[in-house]
Amino acid sequence: MDEELITLAEGLGFIVDESENATFIRIGCMGLSLVLEKVEDGKVFPYLQFQKAMGSWVGDPSDIIDVTSYMAAAYMHSTGRTSYQLVDVEDHPVAHGELSHRFLVPRQPISQTRHPDLESLREAILELREFGEFMHIVLPEYCPAHAEHTAHLDGGEWARTIAAALPDLFDIESDHHGFRGSPEILYYRTADGEISITQDPMVVSALKQIPSTVRIVPGPGGEIRQSDRILTAVSDKDVTRAARILSAAGEDVHSEEGIMSIPLENALLCAGAETVVLINSIGGRQAYQEERERIIAQHRVVSSELLAPNAFTWAPKIDGQDFEDMVRDLLEADPTVTQVRSVGPANERDGGKDLLVRMRVPNPRDKEWGEGGQNLVEIPVVVQCKATANTVGTGDVREIRDVIEDAGAEGFILVTSSRVSAALTGRLETIRTKNGFHTDWWDRVQLEIFLRANPDIVSRYPNVVQPRH
Repeated sequence: MDEELITLAEGLGFIVDESENATFIRIGCMGLSLVLEKVEDGKVFPYLQFQKAMGSWVGDPSDIIDVTSYMAAAYMHSTGRTSYQLVDVEDHPVAHGELSHRFLVPRQPISQTRHPDLESLREAILELREFGEFMHIVLPEYCPAHAEHTAHLDGGEWARTIAAALPDLFDIESDHHGFRGSPEILYYRTADGEISITQDPMVVSALKQIPSTVRIVPGPGGEIRQSDRILTAVSDKDVTRAARILSAAGEDVHSEEGIMSIPLENALLCAGAETVVLINSIGGRQAYQEERERIIAQHRVVSSELLAPNAFTWAPKIDGQDFEDMVRDLLEADPTVTQVRSVGPANERDGGKDLLVRMRVPNPRDKEWGEGGQNLVEIPVVVQCKATANTVGTGDVREIRDVIEDAGAEGFILVTSSRVSAALTGRLETIRTKNGFHTDWWDRVQLEIFLRANPDIVSRYPNVVQPRH
């Protein structure tokens, strides 16, 4: 590893160990390491590793590993640093589900997951130091200088109460449960690792002390949670599931404080007054995109029913750049579109390419559409914009196949402020059926449908189109 990083880590009080394939920057008393694993071309892949702390924790280490790791994931997420996926290692030969290691693998921001530069690695070391200091302040019993040798005691009555209340989720005969005297924890973990429960008011208090940079956007199916570098969402269904578990553990889930929730990449952390539940769930960008699409769909319904103009007045002469910018905004509002970028200013030659997008469309090479969007594929598509009062015909558009192939795309969309001739629509259909490219066209009628669903976009372009109520 770079000597500057080693010097920084050692200067901050970390234990630094190096092997042939990785460098380990350790907080020894917590069993926590920042691992910088060597990959191709001299690059490294950073992730966090939790394991039984220096052999000091006696008995099943699952509770300690679980709490310290989800505290780290919650801290990094809430402060907007990194969003982690939890990867468990359960290697006990008999006690299935007992944790021996947990890895926290970064998924967001992208710069942290794909060969980060030296500055990103330096930032990761400083973040680890900050988290370690936070833990020593708010949960000192989970990271003592000399961990106490305290074995698990029986927490069976508490666990049996939970299992009896929710027999569809818990099996007292195969799940793991216990009570640790120091720190004082009641702990339950399902044998499949899907759910864990920690009862310790100090852990709940620590979660509530984490500073947060997360912004919340309510949606019909939950809440989007986003910061400058992380996009994710919380599902109402998952919160309801967690509330059911918290209630079985003795929590009043209908109190004024309610339930605190923190989404991770593949899990949801929920806390009541004294108890924390960790459940497997879909998070990260996938959850964000799904809730975003629900919000957009709801917005379209509300807009079309309550806010939409009845008709539009189009400018007699439309500036090409304004029209292209409006089309770009409509594409960005389309939930099937995942990326939009301009090729160049509208007044420059672009070889028939104004915008390049990535979008999910029915596979143009499938003869029949699958049910429930099963045959949707994400492909690159060329978008060509024509701001004109005249009908756009075959002579107004370059050889479409050449445009698609030159851009390395798999589809083509023509957008015009007027109409498209029958000859040109026939040509687009032929390219789709014979060549297997996705083709489509948006004429004035189609644009007005999109604009009616997005009145906020209409208001941005008064020089292009104006609403008439």
